[in-house]
Amino acid sequence: MNKKSSFIPTSPEQRQQRSDGVTARIQHLIGCWGGLRRDRKGAVAVICGLSIMPLLALIAAAVDFSILTTDKARLDQALDSAALSATTTASNLLAGGTSTSSAITQAQNFAAARFNAQIATMNSATVSNVTATVAVSGANVTASMNYTANYPTELMQLFGIANVPITGSVSTQLSTAPYADIHVLMDVSGSMAIGSTQSDMDKLQALSVGYKPSGPLPSNVDAGSGCSFACHWTNSYPDYYSLARSKGITLRIDVLRSAVTNLVSTLSSLNQNNLFRLALYTFNSTTTTIYALNQNITGASGAMPNIAVGVNDCTNGPAPCAETNYDSAVTTVSNTIGRSGDGTGPSSPRKYMFIITDGVVDYYAGTGRSIYASDSAVCTQAKASGVTVMVLWTPYVPLVTPYIPVSNSFYQSYVAPFYSNIWPNLQACASSPSLAWQATDTAGVNAALTQMLAIATKSPSHFTQ
Repeated sequence: MNKKSSFIPTSPEQRQQRSDGVTARIQHLIGCWGGLRRDRKGAVAVICGLSIMPLLALIAAAVDFSILTTDKARLDQALDSAALSATTTASNLLAGGTSTSSAITQAQNFAAARFNAQIATMNSATVSNVTATVAVSGANVTASMNYTANYPTELMQLFGIANVPITGSVSTQLSTAPYADIHVLMDVSGSMAIGSTQSDMDKLQALSVGYKPSGPLPSNVDAGSGCSFACHWTNSYPDYYSLARSKGITLRIDVLRSAVTNLVSTLSSLNQNNLFRLALYTFNSTTTTIYALNQNITGASGAMPNIAVGVNDCTNGPAPCAETNYDSAVTTVSNTIGRSGDGTGPSSPRKYMFIITDGVVDYYAGTGRSIYASDSAVCTQAKASGVTVMVLWTPYVPLVTPYIPVSNSFYQSYVAPFYSNIWPNLQACASSPSLAWQATDTAGVNAALTQMLAIATKSPSHFTQ
């Protein structure tokens, strides 16, 4: 996008005050020059005579340059606004069934009228010509605009410069058919089985304390101590996860499933022209494709039950069980996505990766367990391929008293030392820090995914010159 000076409005009163100030300074100089001229000592009169005119010329130039710069900024700002309105107007008309030739003509006329309306109150520079050219090529609408203006000097005319020409030009482009592939990678590790709110955590803790499972326990679960993570180690008999399900406690995994269900519904309604494709992935110790990239967005609804925490009975390594192989998941999906296109057709869609995670990496490397904050470097491959990476952080909740009966020594020893690095690393993973969100509850997760989807399905106008 081209960068232009910002316009600082100058009222007639402000300009008059500035002119009065300059006039006073000139009169002061003339008075001083008159006094020096009467001084017959040495060469004072000669020096004064030689210097006064250049000084006056410099002051006059400074005054006119200040006004000229302000006018130029205002004209450029009006041109930018008019060009953007041209692409938007043409796009809206085309979407409404207007013929291409009529849409172009109306957009050009509207842009010129908008430019003229925005500069109507200017009382210094005058515009002699403004042109707007709109073109439609495939999925793109482009608008090119330029103006020619004239600034009549206020003081420099005293020195033979009566006018200064001003010109400006801009080009902008809008994609009317933004083909896009959206890949959603979701963390479904055990930490997503925490209660979605403090109330849910309280309820789960109260229910699980003293609860005696009817079958054998894995070594990482202490029967009777409760498990506020709704620990899920078996489907053979009721465990803490089953307890949460049976009592209607809302877990964070439920919030995630609900929000993604809404995303699928919204995207499906937007996909009337088959511009979008969707893929869904989950990860814990492994990465699973629960809905392969498909133009049939509605079909993804059938994959919603698969957004669930898996059984973790410590068969993936020694207890306690690690199951958040974030690095491997991002790399796997990046390889699947490939290189992004420009969105101008189904063979070259723009590509997006949505990552939903608590940002804690916990997996087995050989026989050792690795626990650390998600590394932004794993997103480099996708971003280098032109993929837009967006991140939704669902913060890892350090369960301490009263949510568990004893101090969470595991968290204090292994997670707390790097916890402050998680959010900065996730922001660095995203294509821009502004493309990273934080949310924990239903409303927040829904709002974040809505914003992410809006960015992926819209292609706002952008300046090309």
